[in-house]
Amino acid sequence: MPRRRVQKVAIQNMRDNGCRGILIYCLCGHSAEMNADRWSDETTFTDISRELRCTKCGRAEPDVRPDWRPLVRNGRPLR
Repeated sequence: MPRRRVQKVAIQNMRDNGCRGILIYCLCGHSAEMNADRWSDETTFTDISRELRCTKCGRAEPDVRPDWRPLVRNGRPLR
């Protein structure tokens, strides 16, 4: 089976949809929230992951995702 090419998503896409924060998850179970305003629009989630390290276990490259929670209530978009 051929490998699928993973498309890198830039922060601009998230911002264009009203999202400002990111969620960070480590394999050790630790998680954190951050505001993504410090990164430029061209920065990808992969770029951010490569910059971060878990503050609990020290592991590099945690999973980084948009934090859509402020834009959703009861499973429905607020807009």
